[in-house]
Amino acid sequence: MNLRSIDLNLLVILEALVEERSVTKAAQRVGISQSAASHALRRLRVTFKDELLVRTADGMIPTGQALLLASMVSGSLQQIEQAVIQGSKFDPITSTQVFNMRVSDYAGMYLLPRLCQTLRDQAPSTRLEVQHFSPQDIEQKTSQGEVQVRLALRSKIAGLSHSVRLLEDHFVVVMSAARFPGLSKLDLSDYLGLTHLKVAISGVGTNLIDDELANLGQKRKIAMTVPSWLEMRQVIETTDLVAVVPKHWLHAEGFQKFITFPLPIENVSLAIDLVWHPRDDKDVAQRWLRAQIQKIFHDFAF
Repeated sequence: MNLRSIDLNLLVILEALVEERSVTKAAQRVGISQSAASHALRRLRVTFKDELLVRTADGMIPTGQALLLASMVSGSLQQIEQAVIQGSKFDPITSTQVFNMRVSDYAGMYLLPRLCQTLRDQAPSTRLEVQHFSPQDIEQKTSQGEVQVRLALRSKIAGLSHSVRLLEDHFVVVMSAARFPGLSKLDLSDYLGLTHLKVAISGVGTNLIDDELANLGQKRKIAMTVPSWLEMRQVIETTDLVAVVPKHWLHAEGFQKFITFPLPIENVSLAIDLVWHPRDDKDVAQRWLRAQIQKIFHDFAF
């Protein structure tokens, strides 16, 4: 017999029928009508080619086949019930959950120190595995069991992910105070006259700047390209190169020393989304993690 041909709900009713030895009581136990329980018993008899319950003067008596099936089904149902109960609960204090995350540089610099502190305080036995986006991962598809904190995509493929907006921000231009003393304004002409360092990594978004400049028939002079923000800060501090970063980065350690100006290019903004696989939508551990991430961005004044 092929298991796929069996309505597994019937096995729940079978267990109740054998234990209660009454269609009425079995229906009450399972939470269905008496007629539905009677119909289920008829289907069970056809499926297993056995009477299963026989009416006698002493009530309904299960057959040997029914007792055998019920004994095997009962243990399986208990395991399933236990799995459901455990899956509906998440205690961060005792959990040993391993969380997987992919995060863009633009979000990770702000998020990761704060999220780590939250996990150490509230979920000390959990583990967080973090990866960046690779340049080959253009579509940035989500995998089950993984959350992504990434630059918002201009277009989404419907049904492949769920998301919530974490942050809407703007770009600012940063430069060395020692190299540009007394500079008080920065218009587009000034900006194009500078020499630039570009961060070029998937999910960062500085290509938006070059795209918009191209629409304006303009181009910036790029002297250096680096793969992440880690290589950027010291270069800006010690040279005359300038870079573009999200405004919320200015709250991070070391960025207060720079001169900053709003990016003098319209139609260029930054948004960061929290993205997850649809199958993780109701996973209690994943929901807890997503809530912590949202709280971190919500609590901080940008």
